[in-house]
Amino acid sequence: MKQYNKNQQYKKKYSSAKADETASSVPVQKKQWMLAERVSLQALILFVFAFLLYANTLTNKYTLDDMLAITSNKYTKQGIKGISQIMSHDAFDGFFGEKKNLLAGGRYRPLAQITFAVEYQFFGLNPFVGHLNNLLLYAFLAVFLFYFLRKIFKTYKAADWYLSMPFLVTALFIAHPLHTEAVANIKGRDEIMSFFGALATLWFALKYVETKKSINLLLSAFLFIVALLSKENAITFFAVIPLTIFVFTKSNIKDHLVVLSALVFSLIIYFIIRKYALGFMVSNNVVEKELLNNPFVFATTNEKYATIIYTWFIYLKLLIFPHPLTHDYYPKQIELITFTNLKAFGALLIYAFLIWFALKNILKKNLIAFSILFFLITFSIQSNLLINIGAFMNERFMFTPLLGFCIIVAYFINFYLPKYIKDKEKLRQTTVTILIILFVGYSVKTFTRNFTWKDDFTLFTTDVNTSTNSAKCNVSAGGMWIDEANKQKDSLKKVEMLYKAIGYLNKGVSIHDKHVAGWILLGNAYMNLKDYKSSLINYENCLKVSHTHPDALTNLKALGQNCVLTKNYGLAIETYKTYLRYKPDDIDILLSLADQYPNVNRADTSIVILENLIAAGKSSYKVYNALGHIYGQYYNNLNKAIEYLGKAVELNPSDASTLENLGVAYGITGNFDQSILFFEKALKAKPDNPQVYVNMGNSYMQKKNSAKANECFAKANELKKKAALGK
Repeated sequence: MKQYNKNQQYKKKYSSAKADETASSVPVQKKQWMLAERVSLQALILFVFAFLLYANTLTNKYTLDDMLAITSNKYTKQGIKGISQIMSHDAFDGFFGEKKNLLAGGRYRPLAQITFAVEYQFFGLNPFVGHLNNLLLYAFLAVFLFYFLRKIFKTYKAADWYLSMPFLVTALFIAHPLHTEAVANIKGRDEIMSFFGALATLWFALKYVETKKSINLLLSAFLFIVALLSKENAITFFAVIPLTIFVFTKSNIKDHLVVLSALVFSLIIYFIIRKYALGFMVSNNVVEKELLNNPFVFATTNEKYATIIYTWFIYLKLLIFPHPLTHDYYPKQIELITFTNLKAFGALLIYAFLIWFALKNILKKNLIAFSILFFLITFSIQSNLLINIGAFMNERFMFTPLLGFCIIVAYFINFYLPKYIKDKEKLRQTTVTILIILFVGYSVKTFTRNFTWKDDFTLFTTDVNTSTNSAKCNVSAGGMWIDEANKQKDSLKKVEMLYKAIGYLNKGVSIHDKHVAGWILLGNAYMNLKDYKSSLINYENCLKVSHTHPDALTNLKALGQNCVLTKNYGLAIETYKTYLRYKPDDIDILLSLADQYPNVNRADTSIVILENLIAAGKSSYKVYNALGHIYGQYYNNLNKAIEYLGKAVELNPSDASTLENLGVAYGITGNFDQSILFFEKALKAKPDNPQVYVNMGNSYMQKKNSAKANECFAKANELKKKAALGK
């Protein structure tokens, strides 16, 4: 207790003499009223500070993970009706439409998602409302944090109100740029809600220790469930709460046991709810083989843990100097290293020292030791050490642990700085200089960083300059440039943007050659440039990784059609053959392939394909229609043509194309009555086809019926004019 008592003595010396004089001359009731007024004003200042600092997010759009939780989540978009589905499913299920189990432990944050559903119910997809609610929640959290810190820092006095521990810590917490990801990204609300709920849990646990009133214990237990249902990382407060009670109260073992019993009850309730929703309590035993969902999938044990500890050092660096910031730390933005690397070994030494210092001094109720333990405990679940979080690191994971850092900074300014600067004027100047540097630097960085979260295009194309080695960020930036190019009317600018996209996408797939989205987007970019050969290569690269990828298969179909439209029949054949290597039983693509061989003087190959389908029992009216068309047009074998077309009509008597082909075949053979009969049937199936009227008119002309022929030709011209006007 020597260090603690020494701090107390120093705080007395540091208290303002002028404040003592004022206190002695003001009546007690009036003094208390003035104090309350000042505290309320401080709370208001903090609220306004938080609001203004993030006010420029109000014009931002949905971005990043908002798609998963809001804009493309079918449960959220059911509004209030979707709440039952939200409560009973993983957070990703509403986006993917099924249980994907992509990440270890699952993602169950129903309360935050329920707020999105309620917003959707009353405001639809309105990002302004989402950002406003995030901003208000953050500002109210700041006020609550201020009052909470006043509760635990009663004995820590400062000369000026703006240097008081509660005010200074809260202001630092508000201003720190690492919070931008949680506040500026609407989906980040789960972080704010979870910390708010956990802090409220701690508040009422402390009130119970003070008052021994059961209502406070019940509220603490209830709010712990709320915090856990907002985001799982609130579970770390199971350790933070007894730690805080020990350091800041005169509690006994019974107090700790009672509070912990209430928290255990809350955990049981939470895990029952979680088990019902996900099918498991803690882990789903997922071992993801995809690098973008498991950055350590190809790492050795040495590499895994050395790299994890190295990321902890990066967190410390960003706490002190938060620049540059990025939303993306996916592979391979962080390099895999071993403990032979000084980066890992140095980080290990730093954290070993922090742990040693905290454990050595916590029994003395040392505030620095408490702050270090608060940081380590709240960070533990998102550190990758206990659970694979699916990425090397994320700045939003510092949302709660940041409080420990802010306490240390405020304590240093208030109680360590005066030890080394004895001159009061110099101390004041130094303190003011440090505060200006901190708050101006942090505030400017936060405010300007908010603009980066304007929309996906701004976020991805900005952060790719920081996350230069991230496969995910490069591919995302490439995708954004494709979207931007598709909006362009200037063909030169469009081409320029597409090549810029290709540059990012090529880098993305070179970093991670199994990034299927990267190959798909490359195929799309080249298709927009009409470089169909390169497009085909990239779609096939995707299929080599994911043999049945639906987007790659769908886009190959479109590519084949584009090749046909541009009369690049050889590449169309190559495209369809590539498709069939991965989906050989697709009858429509086999028919499309058969349609193209006559264009390269290989009608015999078409016949082989079609007859093989019949032999395999996969015949359809389309197969017979195609055979009839080929025998009639390319072999002039009208008997065969009529035979196959007749079989097609038997299978589908209302197909306009087959009926028209049969009418043409009969017309060529001179059987004009049959020809006219089938043309009339074709028009019943599709009455707006001018070519059928032309063909029927020709049959009437052959029958010397000029009146009927002219009537058909007139109708054909009328339909052509309508079609032209429609275009």
